[in-house]
Amino acid sequence: MTMYRVVHAFRDRDDSNYYYHAGATYPRDGLFVSPERLAYLSGAKNRMQTPLIEKVEDIPAESAESKPKKVRKAHE
Repeated sequence: MTMYRVVHAFRDRDDSNYYYHAGATYPRDGLFVSPERLAYLSGAKNRMQTPLIEKVEDIPAESAESKPKKVRKAHE
């Protein structure tokens, strides 16, 4: 799964003008974004002429969902 972080706040015209603040995860849950849209927002050839999002990490979807969470037990 590819993750993106917003580096410059913007309103997404393709998402009903949803406001993304700097530091937010892009896209928000439940929203599909095309590779072309990701390239547009992460490049400098957009209306603001600066990258608005940056790629954070690439992790396989199955390993991210199937990893068990570590639980600490209280010592008595």
